[in-house]
Amino acid sequence: PATLLNELKEHVASRAQGSLHLTNALENYSMGSLEDALSELQSAVAAHPGYADLRCRLGSLLAELHRLEEALTHLEKALEINPSYVEARLHHGIVLLQLGRAGEAAETLETATRLEPGYADLHYFRGVARLKSGDAAGAGSSLDEALRINPDYHRARFYRGLACFALGEESLGFERIRKAIE
Repeated sequence: PATLLNELKEHVASRAQGSLHLTNALENYSMGSLEDALSELQSAVAAHPGYADLRCRLGSLLAELHRLEEALTHLEKALEINPSYVEARLHHGIVLLQLGRAGEAAETLETATRLEPGYADLHYFRGVARLKSGDAAGAGSSLDEALRINPDYHRARFYRGLACFALGEESLGFERIRKAIE
């Protein structure tokens, strides 16, 4: 019983320490102190390496700091822990796009759209990834779905115009881009 009690105390202390690091990271981030936020998130992950949410937050912040390979590592770990974590899939896809790996981005975003079909950003980034990987028709359908969910999604409309151009539909492309920038 004494050993069990000590283990419980250590577990509670560890959770409290991880929560404190996350709270400090969020405060630092909101004040624009990204490097301090990064340090706190790294400490939170060290305290709780199996928490997908902490890995996702760390990966997202690393991406914001343009440390894309490190970001990718943490986002992939978050998805290894929880393959159904939609927000991690979104950020994973965005980082892959930034690294020029559009085909892989389209795949991870495809999975995300199946998990959360009503999330317009997922369809938008999937459309961008498909367009950049040479699948203009697939891009068009993904971007159409983003616009169906959110008709005021101007970036989706702009990229839908680019997809039209890639498909040889220049007049429709001009019209979509014109509406996007109005």
